[in-house]
Amino acid sequence: MSIRIIAGLAGLGLGWRVYHGGSGWPIAGATALVLFALLVRARLVETSLDEKARELGALTVLNGGTFTPPVSEACPGVHIFAGIERLVVLDGRERRLCEIPMAKVRRCIAQPVAPFGDAIAEGKPWELVVAWESESPLEARFRFQGFFAEHLARVAEQTIQNLRKKELPVLRV
Repeated sequence: MSIRIIAGLAGLGLGWRVYHGGSGWPIAGATALVLFALLVRARLVETSLDEKARELGALTVLNGGTFTPPVSEACPGVHIFAGIERLVVLDGRERRLCEIPMAKVRRCIAQPVAPFGDAIAEGKPWELVVAWESESPLEARFRFQGFFAEHLARVAEQTIQNLRKKELPVLRV
């Protein structure tokens, strides 16, 4: 963005110089600089998952599969930023879809979507169900597809369960 501003100002300066009695040769350069400043778009800055995790205070980032929130439609390709205090669900464009306080999580279960006898076969869908208390009980579902569906669901379940566990106090005598 700063390069665009500098190029635009330089082009306007050259144009001003030509307009106030200078020679005519810089007009092509002035036109090129102004067009460059107007037409070239600034590249969007993309943040990495590590930077976003640090920003959100998350200890780990989990693959969330397809997220089905309690009140809106499903969103594929989400990430779960898991920390000690909260779970934050972001989509691919880094929009915050849901925030779940860890203290209010009541249940976190990985389960097959199909009947259990069928789910042993590879490639069957699995889902992670996270239920928490708010004004009313809420539930979010994360569906995993493909060969590693069960693995992804169980890793997410174990990670969230481990973050929920509180250490027992140590008594000193």
